[in-house]
Order: sequence, then C-alpha cells, then structure tokens
Amino acid sequence: MNLETIVDRKEDVDRIVAKLIEQKKKQEEANREKERAEQIRRSLPPEKKIPGLVTNLRDEDPDVRSNAADELANIAPQVKDDTVLLPTVAPLVAVVCSPKTVPVKVRV
Repeated sequence: MNLETIVDRKEDVDRIVAKLIEQKKKQEEANREKERAEQIRRSLPPEKKIPGLVTNLRDEDPDVRSNAADELANIAPQVKDDTVLLPTVAPLVAVVCSPKTVPVKVRV
C-alpha cells in the first residue's frame, strides 16, 4: 500500500495532529471546568445544595435521581433549618411512587 493513499502530504499529517491536539485540549479544559464546578458544589453549605438536588430528583436518568436522593440523605442531618428541606418532599415522593422507579437501597 502506498503511503500517499493514506496521507497525501506532510501538511495533512500536521493538520490532523493539530486538530487532535486541539480536541484533546478542549476535552481537558472541559474536565477541569467540571472539576471546578464540583469543588464549588462540595464547598457549599447544605442549604445551598438542596435546589440543585431537587432538580436532579426530577432527572430522567435513574442514576442521577438515586445519587440526588443519597446526597439529600447525607446532608439532611447537617441542615440547621428543617424548613429548607420541605421542597424535597414532593419530588422524593414522586420518585418513590413512580412506576419507573428503580429499587434503591435504603441506608438506615
């Protein structure tokens, strides 16, 4: 097989490599941004995490819903004002009563 049939010129190789490097840089930046957002989320007080977790309780992905419920269970004891947790009740009941609900292990 002639190498020219795969890659016509050195410039083509350079262009392809440059494009791959750029894609890799973009992916790495996206990963760094995601990690920064996660660090910010983790540093929030429990009361500030609840709205995002309530949103996640309504997600289509059962894993996202399960993770949100787990996180709520973890942070609920840390919440100083119990009324902050009231918005979580309806979505939690909806998740538990949904026919699409995947069985979730309950930790006691």
